[in-house]
Amino acid sequence: MSKSQNDIKNQIMSRTTLLYLSFLILGFLIIARIAYLQFINDEKWLDKYNNISVPPKTTIPVRADILDVHGKVLATTLPLYKIRFDTQVIKNDSVYNANIDSLSICLSNLLKDKTSEEYVVYLTEAREKGDRYLKIADDIAREDYLKLKKFPIFIKGRYRGGMIADNVGKRINPFGALLKRTIGHLRCDTTTDKDIGAAGLELTYDKTLKGTEGYTLTKRLVGKKFMPIHDDDNSDEIPGKDIITSIDINIQDFAHQALKKQMQKSKASYGTLILMEVETGFIKAIVNLGMAEDSSYIEDFNYAVGTSLAPGSTFKLPSLVVALEKGDIKITDTVDTGKGRLSFGDYNIKDEMAYGKISVEDVFRHSSNVGMATIIRKSFLGKEDEFIERLTAMKLNEISGIDIDGEVAPTIRSPKSKEWSGVTLAQMAVGYEVKYAPIQILTFYNAIANNGLLVKPRIVKAFREQGKEMTEFKNDNKKGYVCNSSTLKQVQEVLEAVVQNGTARSIYSKNYRIAGKTGTAKIYNENLKKFNGYRASFVGYFPADKPKYSCMVMISEPEGNYYGSQVAAPVFKKIADKLYSIDGGIRKETSSVDKRIYLPVSKNGFFNETEKVFETLNIKTDSVNNIKTKWIFTTTGENSVKFSENKIRENKVPKVLGMGAKDAVYLLEKLGMKVSLKGRGEVKKQSVKAGKMFLKGDRILIELG
Repeated sequence: MSKSQNDIKNQIMSRTTLLYLSFLILGFLIIARIAYLQFINDEKWLDKYNNISVPPKTTIPVRADILDVHGKVLATTLPLYKIRFDTQVIKNDSVYNANIDSLSICLSNLLKDKTSEEYVVYLTEAREKGDRYLKIADDIAREDYLKLKKFPIFIKGRYRGGMIADNVGKRINPFGALLKRTIGHLRCDTTTDKDIGAAGLELTYDKTLKGTEGYTLTKRLVGKKFMPIHDDDNSDEIPGKDIITSIDINIQDFAHQALKKQMQKSKASYGTLILMEVETGFIKAIVNLGMAEDSSYIEDFNYAVGTSLAPGSTFKLPSLVVALEKGDIKITDTVDTGKGRLSFGDYNIKDEMAYGKISVEDVFRHSSNVGMATIIRKSFLGKEDEFIERLTAMKLNEISGIDIDGEVAPTIRSPKSKEWSGVTLAQMAVGYEVKYAPIQILTFYNAIANNGLLVKPRIVKAFREQGKEMTEFKNDNKKGYVCNSSTLKQVQEVLEAVVQNGTARSIYSKNYRIAGKTGTAKIYNENLKKFNGYRASFVGYFPADKPKYSCMVMISEPEGNYYGSQVAAPVFKKIADKLYSIDGGIRKETSSVDKRIYLPVSKNGFFNETEKVFETLNIKTDSVNNIKTKWIFTTTGENSVKFSENKIRENKVPKVLGMGAKDAVYLLEKLGMKVSLKGRGEVKKQSVKAGKMFLKGDRILIELG
């Protein structure tokens, strides 16, 4: 190779090396720059990104309904809209100015919150300021929203007319105070600014009811405000599922009134009533009432599942079952109750009277504290662990498992705990030094009625999506048997004896058989030193020969008469009598049964829905073809139901008498009135007479009955 060729080769290698080094240095510089942007000065660039980015906005579907077993609405959301205006969408001032007067007149006539002249000023000033999310109105009904879409400028649509509509809703309970604590309520989550379930079924089934949120893009405005850039009818959220409960609102109403009247009579501090189907565990009614500051009674807390109480004599049933299962005693054995006093040093267990020597059955029938304590001490003194183990085997250490949040766990002391004393075994035998929620005691009694089979209580029967039931809960909630068949038969007989000729003989019925147990528990403070009154209760089932319903009534701190047999048992009897009268499955067949056919009485309301119901039921209706209005009155005759028009006129109060709460509230609020509810049932009175002129925002009270 010549010298010139070597020079050329060296020159090429030098240039190649230089080029390689240049790319290597450039690569290092790029990596260094990326590291600087990513880690050294990241906050600066993140702020810049946030100032120009378009964050997504969550769209929330309308919350689904909660219904009773017959489909009556217990909680629902009225569809409402929040209206805003992007004043900068229309770029041509001449087009905007040509329509602003007519838009202002339309807004003034519909919303009635400003004059048309005031609207011109309001809209013009907002446009001059560049406002892209100007408030027009909140809580607009869908009918008014559809009118707004046809107004000048707005008629051009979201992107050319600037009207922005966000779908919001108002949660209402059409039956007012009924089931308030069981249904629950919503609260605003301060971290997300969204409504979420806060108690009751609204909390337990929050995810089911609220559905799945959707998302839409937003545009950043001045002042770090964001405007959604979507059409409210084109969201991708998934609606929630309706919840169909096992509650029968008619039975619920009757139970509510029965408990309330007794509590008013005895001036009790609080009380609860639970009615359950024996075989399935489905709750038919659940009432929770507490005394308010004005001495009225309201659903202020779910006492049925959320209170941990000493059950008193109603716990004598588990005690008796445990003793019979051990086999040391028989129902016919004799127990010496002496003079009605059992002493433990300075502490005494007493009876109301001296029974002397009586049978085990009579111990239970008369609710002898001395007798039951003697039975349990005879079988388990020195074997306290076995007593607790047998209670545990019957699941009495577990919650009932009812499908609602807030159930408190039972409290059973251990013989190894420091709280255990020489009197604890006797105290537990008669229902003290243990604590249970009323639903847990009822669940055990329900098992005795259900041939010994323990089932979880349930409130929700099915989920429904867009009118179609998707999931129905069957009797798949079994928890095992509490005792053998021999013990079961014996305790069933003594439970009947309590009503036939024992402490609950005042509620004996000649028409059907009742089985149950009274309870009159003393209330002490936590250290058992201060006496605070009594707690009256009755728990049982009916008909005793073929049980269909179990029920517990508990009333705390009644004044005057405080015995469970005279305070709680009569409420139980009212419920049982009511069900006997309306439930053909438990009523005896008689020749005097009225076999005439009666047409149902329909509430006034929405024409299309009412017509569909009667068509489905194959009930004849008159004047249907002549109806031209959306709302109707109904009149029930001997052979058909007659429809007549309910004409709704703007600025005039409609007649809502005879309507259900949901229809009445919807119609009045749609017209622009502020509605207050009082009572339950259908509308009986309205504070502003039909036909009277009103202004948007005027208040009206509708009384239900």
